[in-house]
Amino acid sequence: MSRLSDKLAAAAAVAPRQAAKLEARADKIIAMEPALEKEADDAFGPHEALLAEAEASIHDVKHQLAGFANGNPSPASTDSQAGGTSSSQ
Repeated sequence: MSRLSDKLAAAAAVAPRQAAKLEARADKIIAMEPALEKEADDAFGPHEALLAEAEASIHDVKHQLAGFANGNPSPASTDSQAGGTSSSQ
């Protein structure tokens, strides 16, 4: 019976021991995050200026489009549009 008790005790210790190993592996990966984040920032840093410039250009285009949307067309463009519509009918 002693041998069976020893086997059962050994079996019962497997799960916690393996769980601890998995937890240690997870902790190792979690600890790598700050270094990975710094590496990504260092690698991508030079591209930040290009992205900022692209964002500024998009903002300028949106601003210009808003001006077109809020303004009324000039009488000359209204006449040409009306003439174009009636001549195509």
